[in-house]
Amino acid sequence: MAEVLALICGVWAQEFPDDEYYYYDYEETTTARPKKAPKPKKQPKAPKATTEAPTTPIPTPEKESFIADECSYTLTIPGRELQGACKSMLLDTTVHDLKVELEVLKHANHQLKDDLQKYKAKAEEISDFYDEMQTLTKTWKEIVHWPNIDSKFQPDNESLARLVDGPQYKDCSEVPNKKGKGIYKLRPDDSPWAFNAFCEDGWTVIQRRFDGSVDFAKRWSEFGNGFGDLAGEFWLGLENVHSLTQSGKYTLRVEVANPKLYTAEYPDFSVAGEDDFYRLSLGNMTKGTLDGMSNVDGQKFSTPAYDNDNWNQNCAQYFASGFWYDNCGSDLNTRWCERGCLRWANKYITKSLMKIKKN
Repeated sequence: MAEVLALICGVWAQEFPDDEYYYYDYEETTTARPKKAPKPKKQPKAPKATTEAPTTPIPTPEKESFIADECSYTLTIPGRELQGACKSMLLDTTVHDLKVELEVLKHANHQLKDDLQKYKAKAEEISDFYDEMQTLTKTWKEIVHWPNIDSKFQPDNESLARLVDGPQYKDCSEVPNKKGKGIYKLRPDDSPWAFNAFCEDGWTVIQRRFDGSVDFAKRWSEFGNGFGDLAGEFWLGLENVHSLTQSGKYTLRVEVANPKLYTAEYPDFSVAGEDDFYRLSLGNMTKGTLDGMSNVDGQKFSTPAYDNDNWNQNCAQYFASGFWYDNCGSDLNTRWCERGCLRWANKYITKSLMKIKKN
């Protein structure tokens, strides 16, 4: 420290010598003053002879020499003050902090990788479970046909019977436990074939719509044979309805909703064969809240290719449907929409159910 102070004092003495006068040149607006002559410099004295060994000069530190020092310093010089810390200490601290942060990031990255592997494994489990459920659902639908829809227009899980296997019945009124719902095999008297039908409390359902999952814009032959899913939306088929109603008197019950429920019952329901274009017999409505079909009693069935309505154009073609029409009017087989596109009397509806029961 003494050597450093001696060095600083020497620099100070060189910059500000005591034996030198300073003067300034300037002019005044009135009378110029004579300049003061500089004081002659003293001649340096000759060094005294000495027998002492010469002193070693204090070395001037290089500019970067303090980088290796682990220190802090404060230098005070008249008119200025320098403070700071050695660069090596700051650099070491920064490097250490970066190393710590790097380790933290490595640990977090490792944890993220572990979590990602766990999520991938879970996703694979979910995918496998989904595939399994898809397979099981398909199997269940083939066996029991159990949809998840509004209870008024859906089959439930009570007394659901297996398709194909099991006894045959003339109609749903012969099925044991008539209070149950299920799919059974029917073969009416004098019918050359058996067919599957959905039975509900002794009633045979011949049409059901509720969500638009089945396209009802079908051809003549499809309306004759039937289409759709007995567990969901379907049309039983005019040939099957004809074979049922030839064995006795039946009542047709129609239930429609949007969302209010309307009903209608016609006690003299029957459908003729294809040779008479599946002509409809109804009679008058005897029970219910809204009549939508009495005006089509005696009408033939119509499709776009078979125009049997009383309109001067083609109702079935206009509505892309198949039904019994007078001058159009009610149509439970037209295009379905959420706001209600099916028509019953003067109401637009979203759900319909047509079922028949032997009197």
